[in-house]
Amino acid sequence: MGFSVGHSSLGELAGVEQFVSTPMVAEQVSSLAYEFDTQYPGARARGDRLTVNEGIRSRARMRMLRAAWEQYQRNGTPWAALAAALYYSTHREEIGTALDFGITQKDGTNRAMTPDEAAWVHARGERRGIVWTGRLFNPQEQWHHNGGYAYSVAPITGVNRPGARLFTDKTPAKPAPIRRDPDDMQVQWNDKHTKALILAGGKHTVIDKTTPDKNDVDWLGQVKLCERVARTNPADSYAGGMNDSQHAVVRAILRSMEG
Repeated sequence: MGFSVGHSSLGELAGVEQFVSTPMVAEQVSSLAYEFDTQYPGARARGDRLTVNEGIRSRARMRMLRAAWEQYQRNGTPWAALAAALYYSTHREEIGTALDFGITQKDGTNRAMTPDEAAWVHARGERRGIVWTGRLFNPQEQWHHNGGYAYSVAPITGVNRPGARLFTDKTPAKPAPIRRDPDDMQVQWNDKHTKALILAGGKHTVIDKTTPDKNDVDWLGQVKLCERVARTNPADSYAGGMNDSQHAVVRAILRSMEG
């Protein structure tokens, strides 16, 4: 799937880990976010963090967003953001350099960048190889950037992913639990481990050796059971990769995690 740039806090993507296609872009994002979190006036005191609302998109999500945009153009309602056609979007996995930035607040909610914050990100981002490509859109998008360009300021080594607590934070805010119907195969949640267990698609299932056994199913067994589950878009289906007894085990895992 790519290289993590932290978790989104935006709408239906809240809690969903975002990815880019190369480690260079991930390093550029982490460096810019760390710089914003520690240097933008007032950000640290307010608990504001620069985070990636969305990076790589599934094809199904790209189709859905494009259809919403076209409907908005035809009917003038409901409002929808500009979305490129499937094979033109830099959000697609084959390119994977697109970055939609937002601000994650202390309570975990998301807001758009203010004009001053956006101007700061545009200027500082370009030094780090992240270009405000949304200025070329019609209408313009303050949040849309692309990474992977040449940089004049080298990445900061050893910094966290965007949205993670800073090394000097002593009392990080506890993230709000993400709850869904246990029978919903798109469940995501937080647990006591560093890496949350996230049901995703075959290309990326965040389950590793730190994941606890659930209902006598070890971490590798959980991978095998869950690897067919759809990713983040309701339009994706998990294609019947599990039998009834396996579904029962997955539901039990979800209930146990949420309990």
